[in-house]
Amino acid sequence: MNALRKTALVVDDEDAVQEVVSRQLQTFGYDCSKASSGKAAQDLLPLQHYDLVMVDVRMKGMSGLDLLKKSRAKYPDVCFVMLSALNDVATVAEAVKFGADDYIVKPCAMDYLQSRLEIALERRQQAGPGQIIRKVDTQAIADDLAEQRAALFKNA
Repeated sequence: MNALRKTALVVDDEDAVQEVVSRQLQTFGYDCSKASSGKAAQDLLPLQHYDLVMVDVRMKGMSGLDLLKKSRAKYPDVCFVMLSALNDVATVAEAVKFGADDYIVKPCAMDYLQSRLEIALERRQQAGPGQIIRKVDTQAIADDLAEQRAALFKNA
């Protein structure tokens, strides 16, 4: 593994989503690991440092929000980004409350994904070692979700 490359863990109970997201992250310069459940991710997290953990919100067994709740304090320097088909402001607010660095609705354009990840990672790095980001602009995320949803319907 190249020490200069960033590392990512993609957590989704759908293999196809895992594969697509992992491939895209590899084009962004990440070395990727995959987990098909919150429990599997929980087992992988202590084995190596991850710069980014992308987590599906709704999964069988341990949900992405449960994984976030259990992992945020243990891994405060990791950027946790929630990835979900669920376009719901209440879920976004809950994810941010538990320490998510961002919330992205799938499907999304890959340039959009790259831009959002860059912002989330920069915010995480600026927070400094061990600091949990408490101020994430949930209104901006909600506005972004609305724009993304409108674009999907426009293109359908």
